[in-house]
Amino acid sequence: VPLWFLATLLVPERFTEDQAEELFTQVLDACDSIGVALVGGHSEVTYGIDRPIVSGTMLGEVARDSLIRTGGAQEGDSIVITKG
Repeated sequence: VPLWFLATLLVPERFTEDQAEELFTQVLDACDSIGVALVGGHSEVTYGIDRPIVSGTMLGEVARDSLIRTGGAQEGDSIVITKG
C-alpha cells in the first residue's frame, strides 16, 4: 500500500515564486487524491532546462506474507512500472 511520497522538483532559472507555489500545490493535490503524504524530497533551480521536471519515489507497506523479494526473480518475469 503506497503511503509516502518523496518528490524531486527541478525548475528553470526563470521560474517565479508563484509558479513554484502552484507546482507544489499540484504535487500536494496529486498526493491527496491517492491518499499519500508528501514527506520530503529535493527542489532546485536547474540551469539549462526550459520547463519544470518532477520525479519521485513512493514508499509504502506490505503484509509480510504478500512481500515479493527480488531474490525470487527469474528470467521471463515481468517488471511493472506505473505512472500516475
